[in-house]
Amino acid sequence: MPCMGFHRRSARMMETRRWFLLPVALAACCLWAGCGRDHYHKSADKEVYGIIGKRQGEILGKTNGTFSINTPYSSRKPAEVPGPEIIEQRLASAKRPMTLVDAIKTAVAKSREYQFQKERVYLTALTLTSERYDFKPKWAGSSTAAFTRNSRGELDQSIETDFSVTQLLKTGGRLSVSMANSVLAFYTGGGIHASTPFLADFTQPLLRGAGYKIATEDLTQAERNVVYDIRSFARFEQTFAVDIVTSYFRLLQQREVIRNDYGTYQNLSRARDQAEALSVDRMAAYQVDQVRQDVLTAMSRYIQDTQDYRNSLDLFKIKLGLPVGEELVLDDRPLEELRKASLPMVSLTDDRAHQIAVQHRLDVQNDIDKFEDSKRKIEVAANGLMPDLNIFASVKLNQPQGYDYSRFDVNQYQTVGGVELNLPLDRLRERNTFRGTLITFEQQLRSLSLSLDNIRNDVRVGLRTLEQKRKDFDIQAAAVKLANRRVESATLLLQAGRAQMRDLLDAQSSLLTALNAFTRVLVDYHAARWSLLTNLGVIRTDIDDFWMAEQPIPQAEGAGAPAAEAKVAAPAAKEDLIPPDRLFR
Repeated sequence: MPCMGFHRRSARMMETRRWFLLPVALAACCLWAGCGRDHYHKSADKEVYGIIGKRQGEILGKTNGTFSINTPYSSRKPAEVPGPEIIEQRLASAKRPMTLVDAIKTAVAKSREYQFQKERVYLTALTLTSERYDFKPKWAGSSTAAFTRNSRGELDQSIETDFSVTQLLKTGGRLSVSMANSVLAFYTGGGIHASTPFLADFTQPLLRGAGYKIATEDLTQAERNVVYDIRSFARFEQTFAVDIVTSYFRLLQQREVIRNDYGTYQNLSRARDQAEALSVDRMAAYQVDQVRQDVLTAMSRYIQDTQDYRNSLDLFKIKLGLPVGEELVLDDRPLEELRKASLPMVSLTDDRAHQIAVQHRLDVQNDIDKFEDSKRKIEVAANGLMPDLNIFASVKLNQPQGYDYSRFDVNQYQTVGGVELNLPLDRLRERNTFRGTLITFEQQLRSLSLSLDNIRNDVRVGLRTLEQKRKDFDIQAAAVKLANRRVESATLLLQAGRAQMRDLLDAQSSLLTALNAFTRVLVDYHAARWSLLTNLGVIRTDIDDFWMAEQPIPQAEGAGAPAAEAKVAAPAAKEDLIPPDRLFR
């Protein structure tokens, strides 16, 4: 008999050990099947890039297949990127030729602002994946093994294993199914006791929280936020490209100013040498001092403009994302091409330009849609003021011998169903939320109207600026010709003794001013054109040399056939100035 008792205890211990191995085996499976960081990284990228690509196709009619937030550091572990390496990179001082096309490509690849905007789109889409996940089945499983020792030194073991799946319904309801297996093994008497309950719960609100629009509001907003950020990024790409191009031409303009400064300095130096030679018997000393003074002024101006250019170039490097220590060698050919090209003229009325901008500017579309969002949120908040009226039902299957599935009995079940009502006796927070949505609606209404007014102002200012720069271009072109004639005339008269040195100096100063003004207004005109096309929302920055290309201007809806820029601006009329009496009438 003692031997039989020993064998029974041994059998129970072996059975207990078998159950003890279950959580260990499950843990090993989890470790084997569990995914590392790289898997989760790639999984998130695959889902997010899929969302972005699909939405880009729907919104923009095209997909940016190269959209990626990866940087040279993305493939490395953060611990493997030491601080000294970053410092070393920012100390780079190589010489780099930089064409305008290179500048745009470099900015897209290295600009911190461009990278930030891409990451913003990514993070918004990543948030959407979380909202979508809420309406997918959620599986869960756990296993817990525990040992208990009583005061007599007797050991017991329990194992609880739970599996469940929960589904949030787009009607506002919730369905949950779970199975729990509990096993309690005794080392001393009592054998092994086990139970396996199955439980299914369903809840569906009928008032508060009920309905597709209410239940999926967060998902709807997350979907719309992705749309907004994709539009914003597309708009940013336009303004970013125009900003890089404009900055590049401004640098070329500064280089031209420096060249003009140096040419003026050389001309004045020759005039000084000539004056000093004539000062022996034919020129008064004060005239020699005048030209000497202007030479010093020209030297100072050249040094200052050179310093300003270097400072501007360093800021441009920061904008591109390059180390400030790198030496950029810019290409002057784009400015030469600008000089040879005509002045494309955008011929639009204020009303037509405003209609085109409203229909094509992506940021305006965002403002309009956000206005619609504010309307929808009022209804969602109003739903929160309603009573809680829910129907519920549950089914429970309890199997005392659940570990032996050959004896599973489906007749051992319990059901519960009913209706739950919670009166809206305390809705202070909901009241405040509802009132806040009404205020937000009016704020968004004013924001939309302000956006439309600002756009109209932008295009009106853009059209006026373009016209003013065109007239200024004609004026400065004439001023350069006149200044050249003055210098030639003053030089000949001075050599003939029929002019003063001051006449030549004034002519040289006027020529320098005219040359610099001509270059400035040339760049100003094209910068104003790019800005106007951007404000209209029609500029195509994805075509080669878009800054020189003829940009098609779509017609406003219902206004006829599409238009395009005129290749040559109309010549300025002789009487361009409007008398004040007529201007203020």
